[in-house]
Amino acid sequence: MRNFTLKRLLKGFLYLLLLSPNIQSQELDVLSFNRFTIPFNSNGEQQFTSKTVFYSNFTQYHEPKLIFFQQALQTDLGSIGPFSLSVQFLYRRYNLLPAGSKNEYRPVQVIGYEHNNAIELRQRLRLEQRFKAEYSHRWWYSFDFNLFPNHPKFGSRKITNDFLFDFNVTKKSYENRLNIAVTNQVIGAPIRVGLQYRTRKLFTGEPLNHQLVLRTDWLF
Repeated sequence: MRNFTLKRLLKGFLYLLLLSPNIQSQELDVLSFNRFTIPFNSNGEQQFTSKTVFYSNFTQYHEPKLIFFQQALQTDLGSIGPFSLSVQFLYRRYNLLPAGSKNEYRPVQVIGYEHNNAIELRQRLRLEQRFKAEYSHRWWYSFDFNLFPNHPKFGSRKITNDFLFDFNVTKKSYENRLNIAVTNQVIGAPIRVGLQYRTRKLFTGEPLNHQLVLRTDWLF
């Protein structure tokens, strides 16, 4: 029952994205986001977490392109009641070939708030300082919750939504990302798989750019 329902959910999601007349008349990119997470412990306590990402474009499926490689180190500074604070330092390299490669360095601060309710609602404010060819700030507001928590027939599925605002003195941009978790395990291994739908160029008056992203999170 669970697998049948999940298949129907995925088919409906893809149908809305790929067959909608509004989306067909605009841009649709197909991408892959693969993250490898490794925690580092000392004396039984987690000190920091390493997160490595490979992000690829499969829009031209016969010529997939690696867009960037990313390495981040994150640590939790602590929590007070439902509030938490963590920091991260992120390095990203676009276009791995030296001829066209670009580097970005990004300090990140994340403030979280956990609601004590049945759907496990969480909210986060993420602040980024993006040091690259053209410096910018990026602010995220995110929330996530569990769909069908403790349901006897349907497995719990996490829904996440991110709203991003990137800006500097000369420009600004808006983006929304909706992520639906598909499974938390693949053949017994702790690999999270999800589908993400990104909408870019919001509030610009230009045709929207739609991106469908297959996400995998490998946990070690």
